[in-house]
Amino acid sequence: MSCCGNGRAQLRASAASHPGSKTEARPMTITHRERQGYTYFQYQGGAEMTVMGPLTGKAYYFDHPGATLAVDIRDKGSLMALPQLKRME
Repeated sequence: MSCCGNGRAQLRASAASHPGSKTEARPMTITHRERQGYTYFQYQGGAEMTVMGPLTGKAYYFDHPGATLAVDIRDKGSLMALPQLKRME
């Protein structure tokens, strides 16, 4: 039983014939660490800093400049917004 009247097949054919169109899917780059549920951040600020992960509630304590910590992937977005922290690839 078909519910879309071959609409999906037509959409795929249309996207294939128009490369670069907005319907074209782009692969997301996900690191091995992210697949495991964490990523690393390095502190590039002054003395020390504690950041609370808004989604996990976990406290990330960077005790000195250059300190690198594993961060739960769920908190990645908010930590990326802090200029003192650099995500390590």
